[in-house]
Amino acid sequence: MTVPTAVTLSRFSAVRQGSTVVVSWETGTELDSAGFHLYRSSDGDRSSAERVTGSLIAAQGEGGAGASYSWRDLSVEPGTSYSYWLVETTLAGQQIEYGPVSTAGDTAAETFIYLPLLR
Repeated sequence: MTVPTAVTLSRFSAVRQGSTVVVSWETGTELDSAGFHLYRSSDGDRSSAERVTGSLIAAQGEGGAGASYSWRDLSVEPGTSYSYWLVETTLAGQQIEYGPVSTAGDTAAETFIYLPLLR
């Protein structure tokens, strides 16, 4: 049995902008979510990823609605590829991981998650 997650993630991207990387994500729904942390790796391996957010990015979705988020990574090297993981923390303390998304040197990568349309 799959346990439903507190967040429905609809977009997660990492885009180079000059000497920084802007990591963005969008949620379709948020239920009992406390917030998010981001982890980064320069070798694409999750086991070497380090948390790059100093504090929890507070969940903004209200009443089950979703929200849009953006975080700028200022400590990146030119020409280096990075992978990012988004880790949600629920109000109960459970952690749910999404990703990775990656940059390829000085270019961008984006992941779209397509959800079925229910009527």
